[in-house]
Amino acid sequence: MTGWNTLGGFSYYFKENDPIKGRLEHGPYKYLGKLSYWEANQNLILRWGSKTDIPSVYTCKLNLNANFHFDLGMSSARTKWGTALGRAISSSSSSSANIAYYGGTVAQINNLKIFDPVESWDVGWTVSESSLEGVWKYNSNMKYGYKITEPVRGYIVDRWPIPPINTDPCVNVCTHEMGHALGWHGHTPDWNSVMYPLSSNITTLTNIDKRHLTQVYN
Repeated sequence: MTGWNTLGGFSYYFKENDPIKGRLEHGPYKYLGKLSYWEANQNLILRWGSKTDIPSVYTCKLNLNANFHFDLGMSSARTKWGTALGRAISSSSSSSANIAYYGGTVAQINNLKIFDPVESWDVGWTVSESSLEGVWKYNSNMKYGYKITEPVRGYIVDRWPIPPINTDPCVNVCTHEMGHALGWHGHTPDWNSVMYPLSSNITTLTNIDKRHLTQVYN
């Protein structure tokens, strides 16, 4: 890989319009439990509920570029995160699945008209809706737990018109975005991890990647 691309990351919409600060006036939060780790640069973490609530994943490759290893990347991402969570994440043939990713050029993704226009630097993006579930305790800090309530939609941009040295860059982006779809909010400052905010050739989930998310599903 000759350079680094900034990952679009994870955007989210709150089901309710009132900000978190305002919720303090409406009574105590539901206590969700104690966390042993916090690896993200944000104070939120999401989840689908329990492990059995994790949905299947629909993927759609929009172009025929053989150098764009989208299908391999998404399959690898499902396997890696499924293994980490102890729950196989299956594929779906339905575009109405609760997790769906599209892979293609900027023009192809924009033509879907289901996302905001792709930025020139984007290589991947994930969009979800969630509602406040409660709070987690990490040391003496409060972390907000949100439950994913609506289908997650995302895309992977084909940035490899010239054959890459290997499939790792695309697999990295797919695995990163799948982490967001499962609830990883924000990014880790550890540059050796998949959930670092810049794409790389790293394709193996680190303990940092895994333990931050898996603890809220245990």
